[in-house]
Amino acid sequence: MPYYYVYITGALILLRLVGTELIRVFADNGILYIGFFYAVFGFSVIDYYLKKIRLSLFLKILFYIGFVFLQLPGLLLAAMIGLFDSYFDFRRVRARIIG
Repeated sequence: MPYYYVYITGALILLRLVGTELIRVFADNGILYIGFFYAVFGFSVIDYYLKKIRLSLFLKILFYIGFVFLQLPGLLLAAMIGLFDSYFDFRRVRARIIG
């Protein structure tokens, strides 16, 4: 995800903290929507590193089953990894795009 979504997420969190009831509902929905995409990108980063260390398919399946058992903390962890990846670019995607 583009790095400027970090600032949109920050603005939504600020609206959540100081807004009225209607603005809080809007901010909650925005955070949930963006958080889903951050979680998808977080799982993408996790899969990239699992492929990089050449983990077997069986161990990858066990790893993802562990995320299923973690449920909310696992999803939040994946979303935080995706958030930090959009800002710090762990996989060096922008460097490959630029050339």
